[in-house]
Amino acid sequence: MPDFSEAEKQLLIGVRSIVLRRGSPDKSALEDFGKRFFGDDLVDWTEAYESLMAGDYLKCNNGLYFLSDEAAKLAVGFRTKKLSSDFDDWLIKSCECKTYSRFCELVYGIDLCQCSMVDKEQLGKLMEVLNLTPANRVLDLGCGAGRITEYFSDMTGAKIVGTDFAPGAIDRANERTATKRDRLSFCFCDMNDLNFASNSFDTIMALDTLYFVDDLDETVGALKKIIGDTGQMGLFYSQIVKPDESRDLLDADSTRLAKVLHKSGLSYRTWCFTESEYEIWRKEKKIAEELKADFEREGYLDLYEGRVKEAENLLEIIKERRESRYLYHIKLEGFGE
Repeated sequence: MPDFSEAEKQLLIGVRSIVLRRGSPDKSALEDFGKRFFGDDLVDWTEAYESLMAGDYLKCNNGLYFLSDEAAKLAVGFRTKKLSSDFDDWLIKSCECKTYSRFCELVYGIDLCQCSMVDKEQLGKLMEVLNLTPANRVLDLGCGAGRITEYFSDMTGAKIVGTDFAPGAIDRANERTATKRDRLSFCFCDMNDLNFASNSFDTIMALDTLYFVDDLDETVGALKKIIGDTGQMGLFYSQIVKPDESRDLLDADSTRLAKVLHKSGLSYRTWCFTESEYEIWRKEKKIAEELKADFEREGYLDLYEGRVKEAENLLEIIKERRESRYLYHIKLEGFGE
C-alpha cells in the first residue's frame, strides 16, 4: 500500500464519510466536514486533492468528488483507525477522571462511565425488557469502558461478552473484571466486521452504537444470524432529522433503524424516551459547567469541553423538535398475543 500523507488520509475519510450519508460531496461540504470531524488536527488538503487524483484514488465529476473502489476500502480502514484511537483515548481519560465519575452520578443517577445518554431509568427498562438470567449468553455491541456490561452481568448473572474497537479500554475492562471471567469478558471488535458464529449468543445489547456502522442493513443481518432463530435484541436508538425533513421520520416505526428491521422481517416493540431527552442534556450542560473547575484541576478540561459542546448541540436540535429516542426490543420468534 502506498504511504499516504496525513492530508490524503483525512481527505479520503472525508469523501467516504459524506458519500455514505448524502452522496458525492463538493469542496464546500468536504471543508465543513473536515472542520467538524478533525477539529484542531485538521491539516491543509490542497495538495492532497491533486495527489489523490493523480493516483486515480480520487475522482471529480461536475465539482463532486467520489472514490475509486480501492480508495473507498482504504478510507474505511483509515477512519476506523482514527476513531478507534480517539475514542480509546477519551474512554481511558473518562475512566481515570474522578470528576467525570461524579458527573455521571449526578447526570445519569448512576456512575457507569457512560459516554451516551443512557440514564438509570433507561438501563432499568432495558434490564426489565430483556429479563436476563444466568442462562443467557449476551453480546454487548460497542461496550465502551465496559462498566454497563459489568453492571448487567452483576445484576442478572448473565454471561456477557462486551465488544468495542477501543483496544486500551478493552484491556482495562478485562483487567478490572478478571475475577468475573466465568461470566464476563471483553474483546476487540469492529462492528463493520462481525465474525461471531451463528447462534453464538441469544441476546444482543446495543446502546447508542448502531449509528456508527457503515451499512446498517448488513449489520442487522449479521446480528440476526448471531442470535439464531429464538434470540432477542435490546437496542437504544435516537433519530435526528434535518430542519427541512418531515417530523414523521421521528416516529418509532419510521426511524432508519425501524425501516431496516422491517426490511429484515424482525418483530419489535418500542418504548419512547423522547420526552426525557431535554432534561438529560440540560443536566449534562449544567452539571459540566458546575464541575468545570474540578475537571480543569484534574487536567481533564477536554472532557468538560466535549460534554458541553455535545449538550449544546443536542439541546438546540431538541428545541426544534428534530430528535426522538426509543428502546427497540426485537424477538426473532415474535411476541405473540
